Amino acid sequence: MKFCDCLVSARRKAGFKTAYQFYVSNGGAKTWPFSFAHYTHIEKGRTLPKPDHLPFIISMMRFVPDRADMLAILDCYLREYLGDGAGAEYITGMLADKERKPAPVRDHAVWNKQANSHHLSPEQLQTMAADACTYWCSVVLTLDNTEYTARSMSSSIGYPGKKVSLSFEKLRRAGLAVKTDSGRYRNAYGDKMLTLPAMKMLRPEMSRIEGYMTNRERNTGEYRLKQVLMLRMERGAMNGFKADLCKALGNSQAYNTTVKTADTGFFVLRAEIVELGNF
Repeated sequence: MKFCDCLVSARRKAGFKTAYQFYVSNGGAKTWPFSFAHYTHIEKGRTLPKPDHLPFIISMMRFVPDRADMLAILDCYLREYLGDGAGAEYITGMLADKERKPAPVRDHAVWNKQANSHHLSPEQLQTMAADACTYWCSVVLTLDNTEYTARSMSSSIGYPGKKVSLSFEKLRRAGLAVKTDSGRYRNAYGDKMLTLPAMKMLRPEMSRIEGYMTNRERNTGEYRLKQVLMLRMERGAMNGFKADLCKALGNSQAYNTTVKTADTGFFVLRAEIVELGNF
């Protein structure tokens, strides 16, 4: 398979139906190191991306590819980049991992990403992260299909009604909320899962969101699980495990419900890997 075919397949699995959607939803010319015309040349197989640009393109897909997908992309890229010959065969042969099988939920996870996701633009994320009230309004609207007034939202997140009204309008103008004929507000994307732009694109916004979450956890949080392990690992093995961990966390979306019951709660699931140094 040619690299361009691998790239298009991975892009579609990530939920971006067209090359234009992929490029524009990730910030367009303001973010990408090359033009949309150049990207279309890559997808059509007319040129290969520079090695420095390959990690950027993959990160824009907003998911850590499982090991099989990542190896397929690297294999196709290296075969075209290195050309025919023993060197290419030797290097790509070392990447082969035929014994590894995908997790049983993989196909469901890919389908869910393709059919039930909306990719937030950088501008939409900037609106969400503008202040704590606007962020929590956006989270509640995303996780609950109920229509909210400023008063009902205020009772849910603890911010004054006037501030909530301003946040509602910010979200509406950004295309993240819809104002109904009755004057209430609801999520603009129904049951769809929202995916974030690559974190390195919007570090200040992600830092603010982490602060909002930390404050909420400090004030109302209650740990249901906290487990820590310290290991010595090869970095290559850690990268493989990282992909599995990200996939497992993503599969928790299957448990999400937009309907409130007597037993539903508001949970934060977090995964972290910290390298402390050479050992």
